Amino acid sequence: LLPLPGGDLLAGSTTGLWRYNANDQRIVRWRVEGMPEADVHALAIAADGSFWAGTDDHGLWHFDANGKKLQHYDSRNGLVGDDIRSLLFDSRGALWIGTFTGLSRIDEPGAAPRNWRHDPSQRDGLGSNRIHSLLEDRDGLVWIGTWLDGAHVFTPASEAFTELRGKPDLPGALPTSVVRSIFADGQGLLWLGLLEGGGLVL
Repeated sequence: LLPLPGGDLLAGSTTGLWRYNANDQRIVRWRVEGMPEADVHALAIAADGSFWAGTDDHGLWHFDANGKKLQHYDSRNGLVGDDIRSLLFDSRGALWIGTFTGLSRIDEPGAAPRNWRHDPSQRDGLGSNRIHSLLEDRDGLVWIGTWLDGAHVFTPASEAFTELRGKPDLPGALPTSVVRSIFADGQGLLWLGLLEGGGLVL
């Protein structure tokens, strides 16, 4: 779900996009020019009021408030993969795209995506290609939740990734490596939603 100005909501579903109109309390299908009836996993709104939708296998769609297509990114024109699971606009205005085949970042509309994939030879590289969640903390660090390799922290100054893997027997470590969600509360504390014996971890 994506809250919109005025109290409306934009929802992604297995049958595309739906919009809840707060004034008449109706839910209507919201069609985007050229976009198939795709499974929408992630939504984001840009500073200019335009929208981005990440789909299960049809890539990334950029469109305006009237549903007019502005851009479409997929693996054929530079995106790391078509199977998108999470979107994040950081404080610099860059759009991060988490997929099940790696991580992409678009620094400005129309720019070519920058991509990261797991490379076992890189000590400070991305530790997993299966990205489930993204969050920027108050220090500007980007947190990345993965399916099997814990959480990763991207430091913009060094462009390095720090890996926090699940270690059930180590006090203070993550109890599992499946990080489905990351949330920051009003005090700046981070909460991680984990699977396979994890639960919520502060």
